[in-house]
Amino acid sequence: MNVRLYNPKLLRFSQRYNFVQDSYNSWNYNRMVLHFILKGKLLFLLKTGGFFKLLTMSKTKIEYQLVFFLYAYLTQMDLSLDRSSSTSLHELAAYYKTQIAPGRAANYLLRRFDLDVNRTQDVYYVAPVALSLKIRSWLELHFKRECMLSKTELYYCCQKLLILDQYLNSSREVHKLEIEKLRVELSKFTFGVLQSKLFKKDRIKAQRVEHFLQNENLDVIRIEEFSMGLDL
Repeated sequence: MNVRLYNPKLLRFSQRYNFVQDSYNSWNYNRMVLHFILKGKLLFLLKTGGFFKLLTMSKTKIEYQLVFFLYAYLTQMDLSLDRSSSTSLHELAAYYKTQIAPGRAANYLLRRFDLDVNRTQDVYYVAPVALSLKIRSWLELHFKRECMLSKTELYYCCQKLLILDQYLNSSREVHKLEIEKLRVELSKFTFGVLQSKLFKKDRIKAQRVEHFLQNENLDVIRIEEFSMGLDL
């Protein structure tokens, strides 16, 4: 019988998938998990009891101004975390006392979209947005003036914001590699998920957002300008 059998009790296949599709993606080496995760058909992974419970989640309409703010805010974090590699995390924490704190932004998203904070710990992976979906986002933006994000993406964003907030308020010294890992994850989400949902002029404007240890000669835009109209 040339098929793979699925065990509903274990929530996984009994046989491995035959092929490693992308040797640079560690998910491909877990061949017991549904391989179409990597093709973007599975939107949410809930890690429970050592196995993966597979769920799908619908898209949520989100205001353009909020997407614009998130893009600028996560860009600020990306740049700030990069600059903090040459200083201590305590200096970055002091900087964010004068900015919108990551925890504050996360709590706004949780409240705005009625999300369960406990489920932010369960998001394990967000598949990169496929080219076809990026084209669809572009069409929705230009013709319908709509932006859509899945609950998965919102949970994932909240998770990363809460992790950074925890780092900034931690009494222990956080390893540089942990900070760099978080920076890369934020950057991938910013450019892989949010970027295709914005007009080019706004993407360029967001790149001018103020950040930690910025060049004093740069003409930057304060983060508050991007959050205007939002009840943060």
